Amino acid sequence: MSNHKFAEVLIAEDDVIMARLEKYNLQKTVLCTPVICNHGEEVMNYLEEREDPELPALVILDLNMPVMSGWDFLEELKTKPYSEKIYVVVVTSSIYKDDQNKAMSYDRVIGYFIKPLFKSHFKQIFELAEINNLFKPSLLPQQ
Repeated sequence: MSNHKFAEVLIAEDDVIMARLEKYNLQKTVLCTPVICNHGEEVMNYLEEREDPELPALVILDLNMPVMSGWDFLEELKTKPYSEKIYVVVVTSSIYKDDQNKAMSYDRVIGYFIKPLFKSHFKQIFELAEINNLFKPSLLPQQ
């Protein structure tokens, strides 16, 4: 099966098991192979070094990570010329409404989900991505 897509998918997650589960579920939900990054700085470096900076990217972002937290990533992203091409879905263990409100105040954040994620969450994430024209409809699983 081909991997033609409009957007790259990056997972920013420092918990190796959680990152693998997210990657597995993403591959089952949409026909893509996400890139796993251990923290926000790795994501930022990846975005800086891409061959095509105009290609949109969907970042599945944990908030609490070492080196560069999700919060720091969101702040840094605001300063980048390519930020308009980056869409972020926050995936966190934080149940605090203040964190959700703060995350959703960033204009690049299109969704907020509390761990653990289930198959239905990934469908919701890609519905958000599809609304933002990040993927060809043919990449989403048929109902």
